[in-house]
Amino acid sequence: MAEFTSVKKLDEMKMMSRGNPEKIAAYSTARKQYNETVAAYFTDDEPLPNLPSADYVEGLKAKAEEGDEADKMRYELARDRRESTEYRHNGAHEQTHQTVNRLRQKLIAGEKMTSADVKAMERAAKHQSSAENIALYAQVKRVAE
Repeated sequence: MAEFTSVKKLDEMKMMSRGNPEKIAAYSTARKQYNETVAAYFTDDEPLPNLPSADYVEGLKAKAEEGDEADKMRYELARDRRESTEYRHNGAHEQTHQTVNRLRQKLIAGEKMTSADVKAMERAAKHQSSAENIALYAQVKRVAE
């Protein structure tokens, strides 16, 4: 079965590439490969829905269990799109909120900041770019140095 970049990973690449030509190029290439993969396994008559229903994904799973490689790939693409869309609508905001709160508490407590903390705060500030989050990112970055 062919490998593909998940929709969640593509969203992350797009968000983190802002202002960086190399990252924009990497995102564009990955997005093009993803679109080519979708075009290879889905047709205009039977396209991949933007938000596949649970029943649609289960139907593809039943076909995939029969062993056809193309059906397995269709199932994986549909499952990934459904999970990524649900995460975007339900989980991304909550995860960003938890990251900001955790790092704010760590900063107040005077704990040591790691490079992982800096990266997490950068991601949170790009996802939810408010003046407070950008300032918190600058503080976390300064403390980590």
